[in-house]
Amino acid sequence: MISTLFGLLFLLALAPYATVSPTARAWVMLPVGVIGLITFARGINRRAPEPELALLSALGLVAALGAGAAMLPVDAAARLAAQGDLGALVNDVYALAGVERAPLALDPHRGLLELAIPLQTFLLSLGVATALHRKGRAMQLAWALLLIGGVLVALALTHRLTGADHIYWVSEVPSFSRAPFFAPFVNPNDGGFACAALACLAVGVAASRSEEQRAVAAVLAVVLLAGVRLSGSRGAMLAAAAGLITMGMMLGGARARLGGLIGLVVAGLGVWISGPEEVGRALSEWLVPEALDEGMDTLTGRAEIYADAAALAGEAPIWGLGPGGV
Repeated sequence: MISTLFGLLFLLALAPYATVSPTARAWVMLPVGVIGLITFARGINRRAPEPELALLSALGLVAALGAGAAMLPVDAAARLAAQGDLGALVNDVYALAGVERAPLALDPHRGLLELAIPLQTFLLSLGVATALHRKGRAMQLAWALLLIGGVLVALALTHRLTGADHIYWVSEVPSFSRAPFFAPFVNPNDGGFACAALACLAVGVAASRSEEQRAVAAVLAVVLLAGVRLSGSRGAMLAAAAGLITMGMMLGGARARLGGLIGLVVAGLGVWISGPEEVGRALSEWLVPEALDEGMDTLTGRAEIYADAAALAGEAPIWGLGPGGV
């Protein structure tokens, strides 16, 4: 029963991806986080958590408190101490507006929403970790997730074959967002990564069950890999490859681990010899040729964004501008 519930929660958690609004995502994820927290509390009340789970819980709590501290109102001196030269610029703006104390985060409302979503997901993960301590329950959840993944791919394929312009055909999404989409995800990268993760899970299930179940899991793995390709996500394709190689090395013997290691070395040498730009361009032209405009690099401008984020981290290494501030 509890495994089925968690599977349905996964499906519920996917629903807000049919919108780009963080408010919708946060509200839909709220019951998911609450259920995860309740399950986690009941689980540790019945049995002591494993050391790994206890460490993960402590690290998650520290991370949440650290990020949440950016929502506390501070004066100009505290902002200057926390954000350096960056804080001096922000202080000038607040002084002009006559504001004496304000949160470190420049956009506290959106920051709280964007902080709530991963926190709620983390609580669900803790709940799953404490509830599925038996192999039977874990396998039930795995099958629920794999079947949902198959439905997701079928939904995305149906949208593609019918030439749908909007998610769920009538939602008007993504009329104000990017195209193409991978229903129910506005961003096809999200759908691709979901399929990549579930494909690795399918391979793991296929290696551990009866002959009939192995066959079903193998078919679902193929379907989910087709979903990765259908999403057109370059990152998802690379993530799926890395995950499958890792799964093969974990499930196989010494020869499998050696073969996987050799494969990674050969692939790395190939990228080094050909050059990351050429490899990235070839991958882009295969998956999403429309993503690259003339003269655009294979990271489609992300390199500049990463450089700006790194510079910001150097200016204010602890909090930056807070969640939702950049």
